[in-house]
Amino acid sequence: MTRFLLADPDPVSARGVQLALERRGLLVETVCDGHLALARIQLGAADVCAVDAGLRGMDALTLLRRARASGVVVPLVVVAAHVTPAARVTWFDAGADDLVPKPFDPDELAVRLKSVHRRGAQATPVNLACGPLSFDLLSGTFLLRGALLELTPREHAFVKVLIARPGFLVPKDRLFRAVFASDAGNGAIDVLACRVRRKLGGSGVSVTTVRGMGYLLAQDRSLGEPAPA
Repeated sequence: MTRFLLADPDPVSARGVQLALERRGLLVETVCDGHLALARIQLGAADVCAVDAGLRGMDALTLLRRARASGVVVPLVVVAAHVTPAARVTWFDAGADDLVPKPFDPDELAVRLKSVHRRGAQATPVNLACGPLSFDLLSGTFLLRGALLELTPREHAFVKVLIARPGFLVPKDRLFRAVFASDAGNGAIDVLACRVRRKLGGSGVSVTTVRGMGYLLAQDRSLGEPAPA
């Protein structure tokens, strides 16, 4: 069954929408905090997500940008009130797949969530791969030569960004934004890269450093072209 995540800052409102959507046949999980919503999305806990523009903890715009920067491909629908044309451009540019104005009818929200999920399912591959390393987009797990690769949440986020563009350079600042909070030290991403490199050692796939620029995931350690912006 398709899993829907509803990120709404108001628990009472979220519960009401959840019940309304479940009566329409949707399997819905609710969260009220932006940080928790991003964590659930990055762990692959949802097949489509509706994000209220008024999220607490981490604002919805930041959530969208970090989700896309970390390689998240699931459809993200923004629910917002008083949306101007300029705001619509901002939301879509940040990675939104659809925008639902408030107040909304639960029937319309249910139909639009199902619609973006169908479009995403048609366009999204089941997994990503780089040599013997593969990432299952449905389960959110990494397999190395067919065996489960154990990664910490930060290692997981790091490799997920790289495997979305195997053989291509991913800038250091993009990786940093996808993995760390703003208060992490400048060398944190380098330490993380070393840890991941050790876990991949001798497997036939490796993390290559392009000094002063970023990292890439490659099967044969050969440098690739810079990743598209």
